[in-house]
Amino acid sequence: MITLRKHTLRDVPALMKLYPDLDDAAAQALVEEWTAEQYRGNPFLMLAVTEDNELIGYVNLLAKTAQEVHIGLEIYSPYRGKGFGTLALQKALMLAHEMGYHKAIDLVRKENAASLRIHEKLGFAIVGEQQGKNSSLQLVLCRML
Repeated sequence: MITLRKHTLRDVPALMKLYPDLDDAAAQALVEEWTAEQYRGNPFLMLAVTEDNELIGYVNLLAKTAQEVHIGLEIYSPYRGKGFGTLALQKALMLAHEMGYHKAIDLVRKENAASLRIHEKLGFAIVGEQQGKNSSLQLVLCRML
């Protein structure tokens, strides 16, 4: 069963395993940053995605306005292709709606076919394009909540 929860320091060993270049202090700092609930002055939630209590990814919600939230999803490589991304994003959308948001936006690299399929399945529409980091083209996806 997929659940979304706040990160805790219990996640540090799993993060170090998933990100081999993180040492203990860096992993702890990452968890502390993720639990701050603020990013550049905006409300922010970084939630662990778990399956049977195992950390398999994260989803974040970053408020842009009182009505609009940007959603980001990452399912760690060993857990991809099993439907976890769809379930996690579905739960994140429900949470965003419960929090009072009316519109969800996500940015997905144009070549990320798997993520685009998930978003399409959940009712997102492509509303634009923008240059992302490393000059990759990102599609701007939108869905009303």
